[in-house]
Amino acid sequence: MIAALLWMSTALANPASVPEACLHAEETEVITEDGAWVHLHRHAAEGPPVILVHGISSNHWFMDLGPDRSLAQTLQAAGYDAWSLDLRGHGDARRSAEHKRQRMGWTIEDYGRHDLHAAIEHVRTTRGTAKVHLVGHSLGGMSAAIYQAHHGDDALASVIAVGSPVDFGDEDPLLGLGRVGMSAGSLFGSLPGPAMARTLARVPRLGAIEDLLWAPGSIDSEARKRVLARVAGPLSRQELVHLRRIVREGHLVSADGSLDYTASLIELEAPLLVLAGRGDHIAPPDRVRPYFTGAGSEDKTWVLLGRANGFTHDHGHVDLLLGDTAPAEVYPVIVDWLLARDPPP
Repeated sequence: MIAALLWMSTALANPASVPEACLHAEETEVITEDGAWVHLHRHAAEGPPVILVHGISSNHWFMDLGPDRSLAQTLQAAGYDAWSLDLRGHGDARRSAEHKRQRMGWTIEDYGRHDLHAAIEHVRTTRGTAKVHLVGHSLGGMSAAIYQAHHGDDALASVIAVGSPVDFGDEDPLLGLGRVGMSAGSLFGSLPGPAMARTLARVPRLGAIEDLLWAPGSIDSEARKRVLARVAGPLSRQELVHLRRIVREGHLVSADGSLDYTASLIELEAPLLVLAGRGDHIAPPDRVRPYFTGAGSEDKTWVLLGRANGFTHDHGHVDLLLGDTAPAEVYPVIVDWLLARDPPP
């Protein structure tokens, strides 16, 4: 995961436009232990609850872009109670129900330690169930590892990590570029700025930068417009500082460097599914696979989405869940895996 490139992708969206609420979703605001708040969008069903967690500088739209590419609605149709989460400062968690602005200054650690904990406990209480399934894309999966390190996995029925890197050793040119971007970005209070967002939103295509975010030709022009208009969120300075430490240490570590969350994965015993895109330049398979190999789960599955394994193309980062073929060949991997372990009544 390269923070600089993801920041550039968020700058494509126009923050002046506020997307409409998720169709047919129940909205809930939840306060975290440290006084922030998160927002849950529920696509209700009678089956086991599943919490969907977006990645860095993103929001719940990543899991529910529209009826034609919505993991949340696909899970609901399969009988699962799908809850799409906005982490603090993202999507509908930018402001509270009382229109209070979310305080900047959060780190990646806050997502796992506080935000996921608050969301999981809310869903468990609402549903009267002991466990929930957790699906995280990119940073969402990393946050699940942080949650497990602080709270254990007693409340986790399973973890599904999609394009979630936890090993940042063996630096490559792209990671080096990311270091530069993180260093520059950490000089500001938050990124991106509205002016830059409005400017870049008018660019029809960003060439090589766009090709780094998703496989060329994997997202049609109409869906691309929706992605750029809806899937965007801020990056706080402290978040970038934390990312810079993670890259420097070569592992997913705490903001102060005292905890190694990659190493803590050995304590994860819940069933685990890890997906990686063969053509993912943001979270290459060799950075994602340690999530699978390092976990202590006896029931764990590794899936590499690429032509060599029977998929239509070598999947990139964003098209893992938002590509044109994702509903037909990625969503079924997730749904079938869940059905084999915890089917709805």
